[in-house]
Amino acid sequence: MPRRQAAARDPSQLVDSLSVRQQDLTLLTALNNSQCQYLVIGGVAVQYFGCREFSEVNYPDVLIPASEKSAQNIQIALETLNIVSDGARTRLLRPGQQLKLGLPFYAEILTAGSDLKFEELYSRSSLAEKNGTTFPIVCFDDLLMMKRKIVEELRKHERDLECLTQMESLEGGGNR
Repeated sequence: MPRRQAAARDPSQLVDSLSVRQQDLTLLTALNNSQCQYLVIGGVAVQYFGCREFSEVNYPDVLIPASEKSAQNIQIALETLNIVSDGARTRLLRPGQQLKLGLPFYAEILTAGSDLKFEELYSRSSLAEKNGTTFPIVCFDDLLMMKRKIVEELRKHERDLECLTQMESLEGGGNR
């Protein structure tokens, strides 16, 4: 599949400016060795496009397709890292799921929701390399779209919280 480099900055500067913890490179290497198809979408991707300082901690949250093959490959990768996650494989079969890895990995593995076509996202991704580890990063336009969607969801939750807080201040606090 063709891969497009980021247009936001000079590609030679992109990888040089990445701050990726060694533990996270170990995780990405395990994903590669287990033949996982994934995209880096978290803080590492944001930093890749120049939106975070080098000194900030950035985690390589990854997006995978919701499929049996992906779930199996993720399980193999996690086992090589001695990570046991009960029910992870079953959960990763469904769209829109999230698996938090925990220490020493702060990364999350997310399955593409039904509104995200993973193959299309993957076809537009770029390859980055840091300290010998190569990994696919979501393209700028797709990352921007994902971040806008998250912010939209957060605003909805903020409005809900504001409404509930107002109701709480009323006598009786709504329909309790």
